[in-house]
This record gives sequence, C-alpha cells and structure tokens, in this order.
Amino acid sequence: MSILISITMTLMFYLKIAISRGYKMFNHAHLLKIKTYTFGCLGMFFISSSAYANCAYFPPAGQIFNRNFGDISDNYYTAKVGDVIASYTESSLTRMRCPAGTVIEARIDVGSREYGNIYRVPNTNVGFMITDHVGAGDNIFPGDMIYPFTLTLSEPYTESTAPREVKLYKLSKQFDDAVNYPRTTMSGVGAAGYWNRTMIAFSIKVPTCTMEDQVVNMGERSSVDIQKGTVEAASFTIRGQCIKKTNIALTYTPLTDIFNAEQGIFSLFTTGDYAKGVGIKLMDANSNPILFNQPISISQSGDNSFSVNLKAKYVPTTGKITAGEANSAVSVNITYP
Repeated sequence: MSILISITMTLMFYLKIAISRGYKMFNHAHLLKIKTYTFGCLGMFFISSSAYANCAYFPPAGQIFNRNFGDISDNYYTAKVGDVIASYTESSLTRMRCPAGTVIEARIDVGSREYGNIYRVPNTNVGFMITDHVGAGDNIFPGDMIYPFTLTLSEPYTESTAPREVKLYKLSKQFDDAVNYPRTTMSGVGAAGYWNRTMIAFSIKVPTCTMEDQVVNMGERSSVDIQKGTVEAASFTIRGQCIKKTNIALTYTPLTDIFNAEQGIFSLFTTGDYAKGVGIKLMDANSNPILFNQPISISQSGDNSFSVNLKAKYVPTTGKITAGEANSAVSVNITYP
C-alpha cells in the first residue's frame, strides 16, 4: 500500500514589468502517529461451570497479568517476516484446588491462528505466542505447554509457580493502520469462568513523511530575455523526512496542461489577464528536464531526511509573448511502499 503526501507549489511572475516574484510550496504534512494496542489475549485457565463450583481459588477474584512491551517500532521495521520482535518471561503464581479429573482449558481469546501456535493481534501484522514452562511448587503442571491447550488434572492442584513466556512476531512486511484496542474487562471470574488472565500491550509508530514549506524567489525577469531564451533559472531545494521508510520516490504532476513532456515544460493557468506564449520548465540540479507523472527515486541521509535540488525557468512556447499574469502549479507527491 502506497501512501501519498501532496505538496503543491505555485509559480508566479509578471511579464513586461521587471519585478521579483516567486513560487510557494504548500506542505500538507502527515504527523507521526503512534498506535497503542492493548488487548486481553489469553484466558490463562478456563474451567467449566460444573467444575468451577468444586474448585477453591486464592484470591477468589482471580489474577490478571499485565505486560506492556512499549514501543517496538525499531524491532518491527528491521525484522524479517517470522522473526521474534519482543519477548518476556515472568513467574506466574497459580493458586487453586480442584478435584482430580477437573478439565482446565488454557485458551486464546482474540486473534486468528496464523502459523502453528502463533496468533495474529487483530488488524495488525503482529503475532503472539505464549508458553508455560515447568515450574516449581505443589503439584506443578507437567512439561512445557504452548497455548492453547487442555489439561485434565490427575490430582488436586494447590499452588504452582510456572515461568510464562510471551513472544511477539512480525507476520508481514507492511503495517496496517488500525484503531486502538481498549483493555478487555471481565464481569467477574465466576461468571466468566476465567482464573488467570494475561493482558498484552505494545505501540508502533506508523511511518509517514513530511516536507518543509518554502518560498523561492524567481528574481527579476523580462519578456525579452524569455523570448531569447537567456533568462536565468531559479534554484531551490525540496527538503523533507520519512520515518522508517525506504524506497522513497517523488512524482511531479503539473496542475495545468503539459506543453512538452520531454523538456519538462508545462503551461500557465488560463484565467484572468494571463500571459501568453510563456511556459515554465522544471529541471533537476544538472539542468535535466523533470519527467512528469513518473516516480523518481531519492535517497535519504542517516537521520531519515532528504533534500532534492531543482531549478525552474520561464521559457517561450508558441507565438508572441504578451504581458499578463503567469501563474501555474505543480504537485509533488511522495510515495513509499
């Protein structure tokens, strides 16, 4: 998915009168957005209604484990698909007493299963997996168990300390912009049938680009110089920054008719008392014509900023040059995957 950010620059000058005019670039910048995802991902232990009444829990309100990974943007954008981008392990204390034969289900509440036991966080390209390892205590749960799983108790369980590991994975190359996920609430452990519950949160900065506004002075020009083709070009620089983005390209699109695509010349606005016989030529720093409506790749520096040096000059088109307003515009769009 390409995101377009548009900048419009308006070039203005008057013929016959040797006065200074310029053109302005209006920036429609997209600010950096930070999305925070918080969701209840796991009913750590889910017990059927019939069995629930026969168990004793300490404390009776159940336990909720919260884990906020914070900003994982750097890991997400540098990782390959399938890589672990964040993980943590903590000791969870399980305190309950249930009769032998009680069926305990550890299950996933949200997300869809993608690969094995990796589940996708809804509307994102982040997956998660959780594992309970062998712990210590009275009647500990056997072996390493990857959620979801079902366990039938062979004897009463009273207390167990089980190291719990949560991993986040990158599932695809692009990041889908999505709404925030509010923290899940429960209406009571007894009604829901949950005992332990884990809440996971993380944030990702959604990348974007910005460009600076600027005004370029075209200098003093005359119709005679334009007709002779001796008018000097005005130099200017487009500057901007793209966060966490590569393969950036600029596309230049005149908002008026293109007079000569190969030479990068476009027409003036034909409203009011406009000048005739004049166009505007857009060039790169080496005076090569800019090709319109085609993405032109640019490079960034180490701080994610970029600068593009350009030139613009007035050129004769067809017929006699007549005085009048000579306004025109070109939109410059940043595209990135």
